[in-house]
Amino acid sequence: MLPRKVLPVLAVVFSAAALGSVVLAVVDLAVGRAAAGDGFIAGLNGAMAALFWRWRPQGR
Repeated sequence: MLPRKVLPVLAVVFSAAALGSVVLAVVDLAVGRAAAGDGFIAGLNGAMAALFWRWRPQGR
């Protein structure tokens, strides 16, 4: 199990990765490329971010 202090950091990292993947998917669509892979990765990163946000410590 991960230390409780690490979970908020991982939540931020995976949230940023999910947002970056969404941006890449939009850029892919704008230039006419398939965005399915970027959308899939955005979904996985978003799911992990939600999990880490849910597990983060609540107060002291």
